[in-house]
Amino acid sequence: MARKKATSSDVAKLAGVSQATVSMILNRKCSVSFSRETVRKVEQAAKELGYELPGRRNRRENKKEKESILKQIKKYKDLSKNKDKTKEKVKRKVKEKVKPNKKDMTREI
Repeated sequence: MARKKATSSDVAKLAGVSQATVSMILNRKCSVSFSRETVRKVEQAAKELGYELPGRRNRRENKKEKESILKQIKKYKDLSKNKDKTKEKVKRKVKEKVKPNKKDMTREI
């Protein structure tokens, strides 16, 4: 039979604290302070039970993936802008070369 996944309530019972305390300690809420002993008990209980914060790993991976995609989009946009500028420069140069010169038009053949 598969072992049940540990919950923050299980960690709280083992550590002898409330579930809210477990949540604040494991999520590293800096606006609340706890004694070193309480933090140690909660962290030890979580380790013993194999408790992991839900979605923590996935959030980090998703953040890295999003950053990578955003970098690629930015790079593509920069390339597109430069490409458009280059096209405009080429068009201007071609127009300059193709424009007939007044002297050429008045010259008789």
